[in-house]
Amino acid sequence: MIPFAELSLKTLVEFYANTAHYHEIVESTILVDIVRCLSEPMELKYECPSQTTWKAACSAFITIVRLGIPIARQQGDWLIISFNLNSLFNPFL
Repeated sequence: MIPFAELSLKTLVEFYANTAHYHEIVESTILVDIVRCLSEPMELKYECPSQTTWKAACSAFITIVRLGIPIARQQGDWLIISFNLNSLFNPFL
């Protein structure tokens, strides 16, 4: 099950990289939803059942945020997105 989850994270990153620039994706705050999902394994840190899953989640998080934030700043309502992202970052920082 763990290899499937890690492959799913890689697929998510690839799919988001190809669609992040669409206005509909930015408006529907997909970035916030993805970060919310990734925050769960990242919050576990050393308690995560598999350290490779934690590393994959961190890698996916960095890539998606690096892609998504500049696009969200250009196209979206940045205040709403940044507030949601900030509330998600706090538990695992």
